[in-house]
Amino acid sequence: AILLAIPTPAAEAPTITDDHAAEALAARLVAASVDVSDAIPRAVVTVESPGRALLARIDAVLSEVPGSGPSYRHARRLDRHVRRAFLRDYAVDADSVFDAVHDGRFNCLSGSLVYALAAGRAGYRVRVLESPSHVFLELGFRERTVVVETTSPHGFDVLVRETRPLTGLPSPSEEAIWARSSAEPDGQLWIGFREIGLEATPGLVHLNRAVRALEADEPRFAARQVVLAAESLEDMDARRHEIAPLLGRSFRDEYEDGRFEGAGEIARSETSTSPGSTSAADRLAAAALKRIEDAVDADRPTAAWALLGETVAALGDGSAVRRLELRVCPIIAAAAARTGHDRIARDAAERYAALEPDPVEAERLQAWIRYRVDPRHPPTLSLIHISEPTR
Repeated sequence: AILLAIPTPAAEAPTITDDHAAEALAARLVAASVDVSDAIPRAVVTVESPGRALLARIDAVLSEVPGSGPSYRHARRLDRHVRRAFLRDYAVDADSVFDAVHDGRFNCLSGSLVYALAAGRAGYRVRVLESPSHVFLELGFRERTVVVETTSPHGFDVLVRETRPLTGLPSPSEEAIWARSSAEPDGQLWIGFREIGLEATPGLVHLNRAVRALEADEPRFAARQVVLAAESLEDMDARRHEIAPLLGRSFRDEYEDGRFEGAGEIARSETSTSPGSTSAADRLAAAALKRIEDAVDADRPTAAWALLGETVAALGDGSAVRRLELRVCPIIAAAAARTGHDRIARDAAERYAALEPDPVEAERLQAWIRYRVDPRHPPTLSLIHISEPTR
């Protein structure tokens, strides 16, 4: 007890092995947390980069931690200092690492990521662990590991007693932790989790921001956040159950409100994050159909034809493309013929003829277009009752 009461001199701020890597990660976390249009406080722009500013703030706190790590006693002291400096005000929507460092507002994600940066700078091995709808940490030093729950003020080394593979968990959990739980009959609770590499953690911030954007009725922003998440996270295939509902709801909100350009942007995002997805292709084709119909109604066949070309290029050869072309080629051809865009009229009619399984229907459209382009070529008797194609 006497030895424990003797204060240990404060050490200089420890650093991780690669300062450039730490700064790059910190900068990506700031970028994921802060919009380009957001005002960045003056304290951030007085240094060379936001990542360096974030690390400078963390290092200032680490310099106040007594002792030298890594060790169990030092980790406890580190825990107290990090919580006092950065984890003061829990808020479920506080996803921003920037806000946690500068204002003390945090949730499980931002709190865990700031803690991970601080512990990594102090020389600890850090694992970011994700369970369903939650994030926490594991610190490693020497031969020991402890788990840190940032949302609890007493969350240092109180949850985990062992780690082992556990079957029967919802994919993709591969391991589980044993935690104390008064809600369980035997006081034990198995929680499935997976590890997220530190370099991929900005993707988690983007996914959380996508959820917040949908709650704020900003579906296009939500879709952009999902795309940014895909650039960081390597296990996107394992996250289909998270991503598909986000993009599906984003698309539906835009489409049902008549914002077809935004709906198309979201559908293109889904095709990039989920190549080969039938639902994504159908959504992109549906949005394109509405935009093409609007262009035709406005007598803008050139724009309609260009939109069709963009959609075909994005989707390639598939059933969604063929259905779209069969729907829109006749109306584009008719609009082009009415407005004097003869080349588009002929091309649209030829594309329709190549896809239409009924040769009579195909010839009806081509004959009508030939007549509109050049009245010297009237339809044959069998086609004399052709009327302008309608939708």
